[in-house]
Amino acid sequence: MRLSSLQKRMLLVWSMGLMMVAVCFYFFILMPMFNDLNRQQDKLNLEQQKYETLKRQVEEQTEESIPVATVLKSIPSSMEEDGVIQLINNASEASKIVVQSYQYLERLNTEVDGEELKQLAMQINGDAGSLKALNNFTEQLESSERLVKIHSLDFQQNGEDVSFQIQFNVYAKVFGE
Repeated sequence: MRLSSLQKRMLLVWSMGLMMVAVCFYFFILMPMFNDLNRQQDKLNLEQQKYETLKRQVEEQTEESIPVATVLKSIPSSMEEDGVIQLINNASEASKIVVQSYQYLERLNTEVDGEELKQLAMQINGDAGSLKALNNFTEQLESSERLVKIHSLDFQQNGEDVSFQIQFNVYAKVFGE
């Protein structure tokens, strides 16, 4: 059986049409589903990491607590607000986020184990390229030599971009000039 030229063209057109339908189906239906699945998987992984971290923290707290004297030794003798700003800048550069603004909320005197400490409450607003970058930024702040206590972390995710607001305290034995 020989195919005529018209039949060959029709077969070619139908083949190309089916191929175009398959490509459109992939790009307009399957690909968005796969992207959504990947986003959901990333959210699940983040929640699992949060759960594991909290679980580890609870386990560590019940085993042995750190003596207050050890914590007091890690507190600098003066607040040196420039040092706090430098700490924020270093953490933002290391995690590749943008700090848009910072604000001093209040200065307080507090007492820990009979020793008077100065407490500076601050608020940072900024943008991060991802939740991972924001997490890295908070880890950089908390792992610094200065005692930093994060009180609240609010963020809003728009696609990959993350806007955030962090309120935290830093401590010193006296306020700097």
